[in-house]
Amino acid sequence: MRLLSLLLGATALLLLSLGASAQQGADTLYLSEYLQQVSQHHPLARAARLMEEQGRMEVRAARGFFDPELGGTFDEKRYKDRTYYRIFSSDLKVNTRLGLDLKAGYDYAQGYYLNPERTVPDDGLWYAGVSLPLAQGLFFDEGRAALRAARIRQQRFQWEQRQQLANLLYEATVAYWTWAGHRQQVQTLQNALQVARQRYQLVQGGFATEELPAIDTLEAFVQLQTLQSQLLEEEQALIKAEQEVASFYWSEEGTPLWQSQFTPSPLPPASLPDSLYGTASPAPLALAEGSPALRYYGFRLEELEADRRWKAEKLKPSLQASYNLLSSEPPLEGASSYSVNNYKFGVNFKMPLLLRNARGELQLSRLKLEATALEQRQKRLELTTKLEALLGSLELLQQQVQQNQQLAEGYRRLWQAEQQKFEFGESTLFYVNARELKYLESRLKLFSLQVKFQQQQAELKRMLGLWEL
Repeated sequence: MRLLSLLLGATALLLLSLGASAQQGADTLYLSEYLQQVSQHHPLARAARLMEEQGRMEVRAARGFFDPELGGTFDEKRYKDRTYYRIFSSDLKVNTRLGLDLKAGYDYAQGYYLNPERTVPDDGLWYAGVSLPLAQGLFFDEGRAALRAARIRQQRFQWEQRQQLANLLYEATVAYWTWAGHRQQVQTLQNALQVARQRYQLVQGGFATEELPAIDTLEAFVQLQTLQSQLLEEEQALIKAEQEVASFYWSEEGTPLWQSQFTPSPLPPASLPDSLYGTASPAPLALAEGSPALRYYGFRLEELEADRRWKAEKLKPSLQASYNLLSSEPPLEGASSYSVNNYKFGVNFKMPLLLRNARGELQLSRLKLEATALEQRQKRLELTTKLEALLGSLELLQQQVQQNQQLAEGYRRLWQAEQQKFEFGESTLFYVNARELKYLESRLKLFSLQVKFQQQQAELKRMLGLWEL
């Protein structure tokens, strides 16, 4: 009986030592390495990085409004061996960001039936001048509105990219810690099963030598079966969790890169780093203001404001004045031939009488602005509420983890004490097994709480866009 008690105590100590910490080796896949691989090679991460290029192309396309434009026309009519007219015209136009348009060109025309207004010197006519809007488009026009909106969208795309990457890394982190938690639970149950199997064999030997009653063999067998059932259930959960983690792990060539021998790092202690909040925890509202989701609405409002400003500009009449200096000599050969007395001047005026289109578009723009502002307010309230709840939950989880660590330590001591009582013949195997199950239950619960804490911490990073690799 004395030898049996010592052997039972030795196997219990083996369980305590193996279950206390997870082993790390060359095949350990750390969270930082895992997320680095996800952020670089996952298809969704690559798609998110394309948004940065999309923003640059948006700006490039908007700048095209101010690209110089070269044009020309040629028109000729000939009938019964007679040239009615031959007209050639070319010009170079430059739209500037100040609303002032520059234009230079060359006109040539000849023929028997030429319109008098087309008459030019024999060598053609050169001109250079400007066109200036005096009402609509003087301070803000379609090109400047498009460029401003494109630059705002470029900044918005950067924050959308950050949000998409944060969502991806959050999902990958949740999968990783789920995998790590199930892995440690499986290891703990495997160690416990090894101890239960050794105990069952020892109890059978004790029954054979009539040191232990038959009921103890049944008690040891039931304990063994219970742990086997728990282990099978947990192994199924581990397989599912590992498959989920593997779905995020891609190679540079765009193929799955998972290796079955990978093992996760141990669950870290439940603590909130100061770097997450700074030296003092800011208010949830201040945290919400810096989140990518709320920044999106800020850029969206700026974009709609640029559109509203252009729509308001369209309420003004279109009044365009143009002035061109004329010369019969090419500009590079005879610039002095230009004279203020040789010019072409014109004014173009246009204005809808009812302005229904402009007023309707302006009102639609204002409604979009108002709706987006309301959505921003709702999003701010939603984020503030979630952050307040999440911060409170993290603090409570941290306390809960610490309490469960103390609880597990308490159950461990009770288990050891029960074994000492069993050793002196003051207890039964039933009570030893009960203490052992309570200890295992507390350790598995502790693993679950640690996983939940890490996942909620990842949720906080996702909401605030604080992923830094």
